[in-house]
Amino acid sequence: MKDIMKIDDILKYHPSIIHPNEMTNLIEPLKKLGISYFSHARINTKGELTTNASCPDLLKIYYQDGWYKYDLHNAKIRSEQRYFLWDAVTRVGKSEQLHEIAIGHGISHTFTILEQTEQQKDLYHFAAPPGKTYMNEFYLQHIDLLEKFVAYFKDHLLINDLLNRAYKIRCKPSLKNSGYFIREDCFVQTEEESVTAFLECINANKPSPKTVSNPSKLSRRELQCAYYLLEGRTSKDISELLHISQRTVEVYFERLKKQFDSKNKIQLAHHLTQANIFNQYCTPLD
Repeated sequence: MKDIMKIDDILKYHPSIIHPNEMTNLIEPLKKLGISYFSHARINTKGELTTNASCPDLLKIYYQDGWYKYDLHNAKIRSEQRYFLWDAVTRVGKSEQLHEIAIGHGISHTFTILEQTEQQKDLYHFAAPPGKTYMNEFYLQHIDLLEKFVAYFKDHLLINDLLNRAYKIRCKPSLKNSGYFIREDCFVQTEEESVTAFLECINANKPSPKTVSNPSKLSRRELQCAYYLLEGRTSKDISELLHISQRTVEVYFERLKKQFDSKNKIQLAHHLTQANIFNQYCTPLD
């Protein structure tokens, strides 16, 4: 795929649009808390946007009508700010229109968690149906639960080949939009059984850490391929470094995926990190 896709191609290939059940199933734990919508937006160092969202109809309009140019990710944000309560956000012009369109799709009272690194900016959006203003108080009282869901989402994203494709579908938003934010500190009591149901759902579906029963059985070449994979190297890079064919590198990766029960290389890298096998070896480059 091209780095920047045409809107028609985004609508044709975006997994959240053509495979909506993937996100619907993934956000099931949030429904225990009264949260009906979730989305993830990522901005890279080039200012390119990728997304996954649980409302395919809104996502179609979001791209088709160019509303991605006026979303929260374009606003000026203080570097230390991590949480955003949208009902305490001043919106103007197109941003306010986007807000009204979201309400028309049953999405309101939104709360966002922002994570920023040198490589990218990730925004995790939670929302509830219009009229449930008490959810604003819920968010502020239970930020820890929302953080748990973000971790849950990341874990499941690793093993979901369909949703992973969304992060190859990039567009370039405008940087002209701006806004400012006002935090309100308000709290409300939440039913204990709702929190319990959420945690049970999260824990029941949490991917189990993968281990290899006998790491010493990994061959030298398998260890080398694993090491370079964790360095972010491609199969082509590894084949050149090890002076073997790219096809042979892929054979080693297939063996590793089988041993760690990994569905893809993204998940394999996660499982290799969990297993921490390189603590048992010197750097396998000799």
